[in-house]
Amino acid sequence: MDPKSSFQYVIDTSAQCVLATWVGDVSAQSIAESQRKILADTQFLAGMHVLLDCRAAIFVEVDLFTLNTIVPLFREFDSQRHESRSAFVVSSSFDYGVIRQLGLLLDAKSAVEKIDRQPFYELEDACAWLGVPLEVLDRLPVVMGCETPTPRAVEATARAS
Repeated sequence: MDPKSSFQYVIDTSAQCVLATWVGDVSAQSIAESQRKILADTQFLAGMHVLLDCRAAIFVEVDLFTLNTIVPLFREFDSQRHESRSAFVVSSSFDYGVIRQLGLLLDAKSAVEKIDRQPFYELEDACAWLGVPLEVLDRLPVVMGCETPTPRAVEATARAS
């Protein structure tokens, strides 16, 4: 994993959802590593939705060539997921566009399995689209000790004070 990034996840088996948080630099390598980590988790089941909080993430190496190299990584992950959805919660229109472009590339080079991907600005909207209860947000990983804390980390720190 890139030393400038942090990826944490939990699997909520009751909601059938992977809840993940990215902080810092996100590269093709770190995406591949995170997907392999989830696939190796014994709690992961085909058909689970994925909620990714990327609001404190910085997408690096973002160009058409790099996005095309990421496509096979996502297809490998998708082949284990079957029909499900991935919601990416972002904080900027640039990141929103990156996720949309990635989705279009993946749809154009479609794998057998259908995975819907959608960027969002709000966690609540992502939960509604995924069809998971808002209570899952209480289990969304909070990445502490990072230079750029997520908004949830800021809230958790404020509550602890």
